[in-house]
Amino acid sequence: MKVFANLEEFAGEARQTRARVVLVNLDAAEGKLAGIAGLTKSELCKVVGYYSHVNGQLAEEAKRVGISMVLSRGAFVSKLEGILKEFCSG
Repeated sequence: MKVFANLEEFAGEARQTRARVVLVNLDAAEGKLAGIAGLTKSELCKVVGYYSHVNGQLAEEAKRVGISMVLSRGAFVSKLEGILKEFCSG
């Protein structure tokens, strides 16, 4: 697991590795969602984004640009174990 402070760091790593899942705090990535989705367009890598429930417009944008799974922060926390099992098994 790695945490990236900005899109440039993430882009560099995305080119070098084959992650199966990328977890994105959509509130922190606002304005950069298309870039994140574009870097991970692959059947092998899914992007799971979570957002503050008061920011529904951001959730709609994430869905529009192709983020694989978009969840409110509460749903993300409650489903995290299942998400990791689903995408990281095998």
